[in-house]
Amino acid sequence: MNQKKSILHIFFLFSVVTAFAATEGTSAFGALTDGHYTLSSQTYTLTDDVNTASYIYVPAGVTATIDLTGYTIDRGLASEMTNGSVIIVEGTLTITDASTGGKIQGGYDAGDGYGYSTSCVKVLEGATFNLQGGTLIGRVQDYDYTVSVVDNSNFTMTGGKITGGRTGVLAVGNVTLTGGEISGNNIGVRVGKNFSISGNPVITGNTVMNADLSYSGGYVRLTLLAH
Repeated sequence: MNQKKSILHIFFLFSVVTAFAATEGTSAFGALTDGHYTLSSQTYTLTDDVNTASYIYVPAGVTATIDLTGYTIDRGLASEMTNGSVIIVEGTLTITDASTGGKIQGGYDAGDGYGYSTSCVKVLEGATFNLQGGTLIGRVQDYDYTVSVVDNSNFTMTGGKITGGRTGVLAVGNVTLTGGEISGNNIGVRVGKNFSISGNPVITGNTVMNADLSYSGGYVRLTLLAH
């Protein structure tokens, strides 16, 4: 009898630990390694909301897709920290949402020394980020960008929405908008270099002097293609 009770007790504890891990959402992107979740070249399809304990990292040479399927990735930061973005990309990342209502939120970045504080997705040099679906929610703080696209990196937006931030997109690298919506930020897009618009993107309702597009310093090549 005592042996049976011990076996049942061990089974119960194992079940509780497993359920807790699933609630924390760590299994969606694997275990923490070197302080972050490292993605491999595959599609990650969410089956529940994910509360991350650190940032999600796409290393150089990796091509990954995150399908939100209507769920939320939330880093849940209440104060700024180094590498406080939700996602940092050095390879290639595509975010899509096969359902509706998928979101990425909860970053609070202390910045990288170059004025880039990025709450959602930081696209580093040589990286590529494609937004096809889902909503990226930023943070209203000085010098915060919901998506930052640094020099010699690429961002293409064909769908989804960027909202709720100080600046929706920092477009220092190559940025192409053909769809989706950038609205409800203080500034929609801060343009730095190569910026192309075609198709049916919506950039509107960004509230600082209706600053849907902002330009600062350097040079810019703005391409507007008729639909």
